[in-house]
Amino acid sequence: MNNLEMPTMIYAEVLDSCVGTMMVGEVKASIVDARNELLDKATRYEAHGYAKSLYLMPKGNDLASLPQNSDLKNLYAGQLRRRGVAARTYYDCLISSAPHKRCPICGIGTVSTLDHYLPSSVYGYLSVLPMNLVPACRDCNTNKLDQVPASAAEQSLHVYFDNVSGERWLFARVVPGDPPAVEYFVQAPSSFGPVLSERLGIHMTCYSLYQLFASNAGSELAELEARLTICARTGGSGAVQRYLREEAGLQEGLKRNSWKTALYDSLACSEWFCSRFSC
Repeated sequence: MNNLEMPTMIYAEVLDSCVGTMMVGEVKASIVDARNELLDKATRYEAHGYAKSLYLMPKGNDLASLPQNSDLKNLYAGQLRRRGVAARTYYDCLISSAPHKRCPICGIGTVSTLDHYLPSSVYGYLSVLPMNLVPACRDCNTNKLDQVPASAAEQSLHVYFDNVSGERWLFARVVPGDPPAVEYFVQAPSSFGPVLSERLGIHMTCYSLYQLFASNAGSELAELEARLTICARTGGSGAVQRYLREEAGLQEGLKRNSWKTALYDSLACSEWFCSRFSC
């Protein structure tokens, strides 16, 4: 996961922009009346985000004082995401906040939408809260669906509030075969504690990252065959292992917990894999 800077746009301005272009009627009036409570919920969201306790946010249907969940949810599709209205500026700004439009969740796909960290189908009152909107690729947004965490350990990682880049936690192992394969697993350092350790696994499962990374690794392995064969001709399996170790170090320097770092580290540590290229 790649961390992103917290959105700097002011929620009150985003909310007012969305409501401002709505047709006059009971729904608009009810949202205007609930403005202060919506702003209060945004403040609570931020506090829970830093406390790693967003699972405690109340579900929309449990808040009788707010407009219907479906009406609040429609602020996103009907206003924020809608082309040609003023609020669309905020949507585009959030989309472009991911460097090079690379999905911060998987690190592979291209950002094409916004993912509601807490799903708008359940938390309609958070549908246009910038802190709840994460730029994502279509696959990550689809794979997550409307999952609602029931405990701290069931929360996936949040690109604005969680930084897990300090230590290695993503690893891989080589699966012997023809062709060889790689499977990924989470092994969190003890300093992360049991809750964060479980959250890492939830994150990988929630967005189907184990499968995605394994698929990318398979393609990478196919492209490596010719290169490693040439490498082995000049220095045997030892040269192959040195090359893989150097590449693992390079990848770790770029991003400690990338699928490529885990891949090359696992290849370098596998005597079975390196011996395949012995002359």
